[in-house]
Amino acid sequence: DHSEKLQQLSRSVLSTLYMLVRSAKMYDPDNSVFERPLMSLQDTLNLIISREGRFDLVGIKSSFYVNNMLVKAELNAVENIRYLLEEMRAKDVGGFTLVKPAQISELKNFVWIFAKDTTEMPEDDGLSSRKLLAIKLARWSKLKEKLEKEKLDDEEKVDRKKYAITVYARAVFFISKYLDSV
Repeated sequence: DHSEKLQQLSRSVLSTLYMLVRSAKMYDPDNSVFERPLMSLQDTLNLIISREGRFDLVGIKSSFYVNNMLVKAELNAVENIRYLLEEMRAKDVGGFTLVKPAQISELKNFVWIFAKDTTEMPEDDGLSSRKLLAIKLARWSKLKEKLEKEKLDDEEKVDRKKYAITVYARAVFFISKYLDSV
C-alpha cells in the first residue's frame, strides 16, 4: 500500500514535470501559466518528502526511479516519459534530489534550466543566474559513466562464471576419462 501510494505520487510528479518542461519551451517560467503546476508539484514533492524523508529522482535508460523504486509508467504516459528523459539529458540533468521541503521559487529556477532561451548548461546547483539551494542536480554524464562501469563489472563477473564452469566441466571430463581407463 505504501509503495503504491509512492507510485501514484511519483507518476504525478513526472506528469507535472513533463508539462512544465514542455511549457518552458513556449513561455517564460515567470509566466502565470506556471503557477498552478508549480503549486501542484510543490505539494506532491513535499508530501513525498514528509513520508519518505527525501525525494530522489533518477532517469536511467528509459525509466525513472524515485527513491530507488522504479516508477511504472502508464501506457499513455510512455511518450511523455521519453520526452522528459530526452530534455533532461540534453541539459546533462540525470535527476535531482530534495531533502528539504520544496519552494515554488526553487522549482521555478529548476524549470528555467529547460527554458527556450536558456543555452547555458546547468551546474550541480543550477544555472549561474538562478541557483538551486535545496535541489541538488545529478549530472547525466556522471550517471552514464557509473552505469557503463557497472555494466563492465557485470560482464567481468559473467566471464568469471563462464571460466569457472568451463574449468569444472573439464575437471569432470578428465576424472571420468581417468576412471574409465583405470
